[in-house]
Amino acid sequence: MKKQYIQVRIKTVYKHSNIYSNFIKTILGKLGIQSNIIYLPRKVKRITLLKSPHVNKKAREQFEVITYKTLINIYTKTINTELFKLLLLNKPKYMKLNIRKII
Repeated sequence: MKKQYIQVRIKTVYKHSNIYSNFIKTILGKLGIQSNIIYLPRKVKRITLLKSPHVNKKAREQFEVITYKTLINIYTKTINTELFKLLLLNKPKYMKLNIRKII
């Protein structure tokens, strides 16, 4: 007989590097839960501003905002609600999480 696993997918969207996905990876590794992390393409938004809008057209400043996305697949036999409470409590405020159960 095959082992029946429940797949839970967590989608994270954040503006900083992949600190939170490494945190989840270490927690799941210590608990002995199988997981798979998929890094999605990052989005770069560039903004150019003029330093002095009246005279110097060539004097400009450029800024960029990078958005990172990851998919974390968790394979468990039973759904452990304490694990998800731990993941949600330690989530930074600037991060969005989308948790979905796939059978």
